[in-house]
Amino acid sequence: VADAQKSYDDAKVEVTARHILLKTEEDATDTIEKLNRGGDFAELAKELSTGPTGKQGGQLPPFTKSQMVKEFSEAAFAMKAGELSEPVKSQFGWHVIKVEKRRDVELPAFDTVKEQILANLYQNKFQQVLGGLLQTGKIEIVDEAIKKDMQQESARGSFGGQQPK
Repeated sequence: VADAQKSYDDAKVEVTARHILLKTEEDATDTIEKLNRGGDFAELAKELSTGPTGKQGGQLPPFTKSQMVKEFSEAAFAMKAGELSEPVKSQFGWHVIKVEKRRDVELPAFDTVKEQILANLYQNKFQQVLGGLLQTGKIEIVDEAIKKDMQQESARGSFGGQQPK
């Protein structure tokens, strides 16, 4: 239940940000220098980002702390609107983040959503465990519908990016 309370508390603040995903720390540092010299974030994202949001100028939809990988969230939620991050390393590469807006989110009472939060936490834990098993063991998914669903989820980053066999 403590994890559910933390997840609930993390959802009380939402951030809107842009980011540029790069392959190396040096690329991220160079990009920050260009931005500090007056470069346009959206244009540099379109030009340099290796991530899927580059085409949209690095624009991310509003997100809560638990919706992003830990390193990205920690950096973004420590920043104020208008600030530019230092290079941030994640499993995807090096990020340059610009927080555009922070806002408080009004949530229903914890007791009314606690069971749903717990179900989501259990599902996430299951995906982590299954991802580890897919990476280290031989697991064959025989149900084609489940296999297809897992392949789609894996493409979105679930299961540690591991594809079912």
